[in-house]
Amino acid sequence: METILNVQHLSIGKQDNEQTVLLTEKLSFSLEKGKTLALLGRSGSGKTLTALAIAGLLPANLAYLQGGTIHFDGMNLLDAPEYKLQELRAARIAYLFQEPGTAFNPIMSLGQQMDELLRVHTALKKKERQKRCLNALKEVGLSDPKRCYQLYPHQLSGGMKQRALLALILLGNPEILIADEPTSALDPENQAIILKLIQSLQVKMNLSLILITHDIAVARRYSDHIAVLYSGQMIEFSETALFFKGPKHPYSELLLQSQLEMRSGGSRLTTLKDEEHQALSGCYFSKQCQHSTIFCQTHSVPMVALSQDHEVRCFLYTGDLKTKQEKLRSDLMSQSVAAKPSSSLPPLLRIMDLTVSYPIQKGMFRRTVGQVCAVRGVDFTLFPEKTLAIVGHSGSGKSSLAKALFGLAPQKTRSILWNDQSIRMPYLLGKMQLIFQDPAAALDPRMTVEQLLKENNPATFKAEARQRIKQALTKVGLDDTILMRYPHEFSGGQRQRICIARALMSQSKIWVLDEATSALDTLVKAQILNLLKDLQAEFQLSYLFISHDWDAIAFMADEIALMKDGIFIRRGAKADILNQLMPQGL
Repeated sequence: METILNVQHLSIGKQDNEQTVLLTEKLSFSLEKGKTLALLGRSGSGKTLTALAIAGLLPANLAYLQGGTIHFDGMNLLDAPEYKLQELRAARIAYLFQEPGTAFNPIMSLGQQMDELLRVHTALKKKERQKRCLNALKEVGLSDPKRCYQLYPHQLSGGMKQRALLALILLGNPEILIADEPTSALDPENQAIILKLIQSLQVKMNLSLILITHDIAVARRYSDHIAVLYSGQMIEFSETALFFKGPKHPYSELLLQSQLEMRSGGSRLTTLKDEEHQALSGCYFSKQCQHSTIFCQTHSVPMVALSQDHEVRCFLYTGDLKTKQEKLRSDLMSQSVAAKPSSSLPPLLRIMDLTVSYPIQKGMFRRTVGQVCAVRGVDFTLFPEKTLAIVGHSGSGKSSLAKALFGLAPQKTRSILWNDQSIRMPYLLGKMQLIFQDPAAALDPRMTVEQLLKENNPATFKAEARQRIKQALTKVGLDDTILMRYPHEFSGGQRQRICIARALMSQSKIWVLDEATSALDTLVKAQILNLLKDLQAEFQLSYLFISHDWDAIAFMADEIALMKDGIFIRRGAKADILNQLMPQGL
């Protein structure tokens, strides 16, 4: 098989207090023509840095260390001048970003941006360029290419933006496509559509694909090889079928085990500590590995070839240790999990006949000429210490329902009961907290952690406020040494913990979690889900859990409501709904 990309000993570092901190360490792998390599690993493991290095897009404060190479078409990309990299980008090496909205220029129409790419990389005339653009939009499944060509990025839905970005990439006719979490922010229906579209384009164009994902199911279905990264090192490289027959590194086994535990609906998920500590010598995973010995902690670990298509960085396979571990992965899917008993407590909140309608306005004076009904007469009940999960594809009305509860969308209700007492919607606002999908966007980057938590603090006195802040941080597994730090100084999981601490400060009894874990990798997601369950039990919280992640729903929910076209088309106990609807297997 022809190798199109060969990465050898890639090390990336940054200067910190006059010393170099390694972010990736001597990564080596190859990508075959027309094949897919999936990069797995937790946040901060080096997946995106590696992809950015290949595309020549590393931030200026990072540097390549000596000895590394990235060979493509006979040249070392690390030594290539900037003008050469500009010629390669989009034309031969394309990058599909996680959030397509950030990849577009918001003040240019989609057509203008597509035309710009063709003007730079081809000698086509304007009519020919427009024809190619419209053909590309049609090829990615956009139903009205001429209309989409004239629209601006904000006028497209998430799934349409990702298709439009794929169309933009198609114009360059690239040889390598780097897809960085391309579906993590999409619902299951759009996820499947985008992934199948990428797969069909790959076959048609003979594309080589690097797929960065934290979704083990996606990696299993769409990749040919899997590379697992941990703390900047590659710890396992395998042909996909071999990997899922039995991952060899203890960390890889934990990834798979955590995914299975979510689907089993158990009471606790396997997690790792927040920090990844690079040892001065030895295995970087040794502080978190149940098989660790002094030998592991003090000796550098080589990459061991188990077969032609499977390598692992672990002393368990070098012969230095006499015994090998039993598999961490247990058959969790076969375990029977007892269903929770129904709540004996009275309902905390009942909302009846909730309707959300958006006005259609036209003309210079923006007269209302009609209504678009996003939520149609929905009823639901929340009990203390219970979770109602709402699932549905994009446009089904989930987010409109959540916005209506916080007065962010025009709504009408027949009745709202709080502890069986009739109340009005404004009174409900002070009793609920909203936790968003993207914690980085939910936290003001100009404010310290202390300032962010004080916003939700009803305490009157400064000493009392500081004490409550410390208590909230302790509850979410953080300490008060972070109070003067800013949001950008934390990982994604830590930022979500800060958002949860902020919700705790308000003493609200209902939390609305809008895709609160979809952007997190498997083990960080497990940490957050464990934390949410712990806090729910301690403070008798009620959760409205909006998600498209069936694994998280299986773990968190007591009741599930399936939403389509603004109504609940199916609602019932978790076990009943999952037996009918949950996708089978990984």
